[in-house]
Amino acid sequence: MPGPVGAIGLVAANPTTDSGCPKAAKGWTGNPTTLPRTPPLLPAEILRRVLRTAQFDGTIVLVLSGAFALIAAAAHDVTGAGTGIAIAAAGTMELHGAGLLRNSKEKGMRWLVASQLFLMALVLAYAWYRLNHISIPETKAVFRSLYTPEQLAQLRSAAAEANLTPDDAVRLFNATLWSAVSIGTVIYQGGMSIYYRRRRAAVATALQEGA
Repeated sequence: MPGPVGAIGLVAANPTTDSGCPKAAKGWTGNPTTLPRTPPLLPAEILRRVLRTAQFDGTIVLVLSGAFALIAAAAHDVTGAGTGIAIAAAGTMELHGAGLLRNSKEKGMRWLVASQLFLMALVLAYAWYRLNHISIPETKAVFRSLYTPEQLAQLRSAAAEANLTPDDAVRLFNATLWSAVSIGTVIYQGGMSIYYRRRRAAVATALQEGA
């Protein structure tokens, strides 16, 4: 047991803060440079994540576009059906790129980037078509199939309060919908293409290390 003099010496050697925490501990916890940092991902882990992302995204695109093509064909929408089939091809491109990477072929990354740019171009083209080729009778028919007469009456009342005729309201809805789709695909597909491009070097390193 240290005596009174020894205790005083310990306190002097380890001064405390106002909270009672030793200053040495306070300084360590208050300095972010001394805290442990998350190490960067290894190239092999980046490759695994890219493969998982491509497999998931490509499968979702393939399923949704196939369903869209079938619904459009049932509605005798030739343009929509053709667009759905073309979008399905974009999903197939992404899955093909993932397959090439699994076979240690670096060009698979080019397929992944191209699939996103191709898909974005298709969606933007179809959105442009819908913005400039609206069929008001068909759009009204869709509304009648989705809403009850009471709900349709409420929509007409809301349009009248905004000084819009029913046809103007349909045009506004169409413009809002396809403008949102355009912005969404630029953000998502553009982001995905950047995601793949930024990982090309790490994927190439992982493929060389695994060769």
